[in-house]
Amino acid sequence: MTVVHAAPAIFRPNPQKKNILIRRLARAPWWLLLMALMVILFVLSVNDRHPYPIVWRAVRQGIWTTIWVSIVAYTIAVILGLFIALLRRSNNVVIYQLSTFYVEGVRGIPTLVLVYYMALAAIPQLISLGNDLGEWLTWLRITITLSDSASFDLTFQGIGSRLAAFDTRQFPNTYRAIIGLAISYSAFLSEVFRAGIDSIGRGQRDVAAVDEDASLLGDVEALHQPRQRALARTRTTDDADHLPRRDRQVEFAERVRALGFVADRDLSLIHI
Repeated sequence: MTVVHAAPAIFRPNPQKKNILIRRLARAPWWLLLMALMVILFVLSVNDRHPYPIVWRAVRQGIWTTIWVSIVAYTIAVILGLFIALLRRSNNVVIYQLSTFYVEGVRGIPTLVLVYYMALAAIPQLISLGNDLGEWLTWLRITITLSDSASFDLTFQGIGSRLAAFDTRQFPNTYRAIIGLAISYSAFLSEVFRAGIDSIGRGQRDVAAVDEDASLLGDVEALHQPRQRALARTRTTDDADHLPRRDRQVEFAERVRALGFVADRDLSLIHI
């Protein structure tokens, strides 16, 4: 009888994992850490020296305003940019031309110039038009007659007086900057969204649309197919999982063709 003694397991470090860790550490943003350290050292060195405490108290409110304006303006720009990107992919000629005019026109204007224009020209002009509209609504009176003895007047004096009395200085400059930055950023972000959408192939989008409707096959095929074929296609999940991928794809394509969801020419998009 031969007795075999198992050799003790020897732990050997994997050099590949060590190299991956070294590469990740090498690509870490050490420059950002160094920059933050330099800023902290500078602030600590001049914090108690005159006139830096006075300057810091004056600038502190402006820093928080800048951060708040940037976050709000960028959020609005993302939503507006996605909407404009979808408009630029429209098949309607008018919608496409108007959205393209907006993108190309805004992208050609420097951001600072656009912010100044919105704050000092466009928004005051819109407020002036709102004042004129308010004065017109103040004098507007609509008489609605229900019968010979029943009628009433519809007036807009409340909203009209508020619009007419609204002054340009009542609109904060912070909101003007947000509007200008949002319009400027949205034009650039719309091109980013449009490029990302266009980078997806049409075949992938069509297959995704077919896969989205795949959950309807189980309910609709019993109404369109004979009972025998419906029972033949009914399998357990384990059996379906053991089928090769190509066979499952071919079966799915046949089911789609039989139900008439897509044309035969579109079934060529379903491939490995």
